[in-house]
Amino acid sequence: MIRFQYDFFSDQIELQASDWSGVERLLLNGKPVSSKINFGPNSTHYVKLQDGKPCKLQLQLDPQTNLLTCQVFQQNQLIAILKQGKQHLTLSRHNLDMAIFFSCSAILAMIVL
Repeated sequence: MIRFQYDFFSDQIELQASDWSGVERLLLNGKPVSSKINFGPNSTHYVKLQDGKPCKLQLQLDPQTNLLTCQVFQQNQLIAILKQGKQHLTLSRHNLDMAIFFSCSAILAMIVL
């Protein structure tokens, strides 16, 4: 799971994206406000902040570098660019693989015993 977080004055936005299942969730102050399934290289989420101002988050995956970028816009003005690279994606995949391995091992041990 990849997470991008950005703090506005009174709001915290977190965009979560699973490279395994394609599920994307946008949280505003810890509460889900948007979700979708996306396996493409681009995605956009919209949210209205507590002060009523619109906010847009755009995810973009560069296929050459595997760099995932989250652009944060407020009132159509780019205010932040957040990036995560291939190393984080690889670590996320490894953690998922290990969790599945240990779960299967535990189930197998219960069956055998």
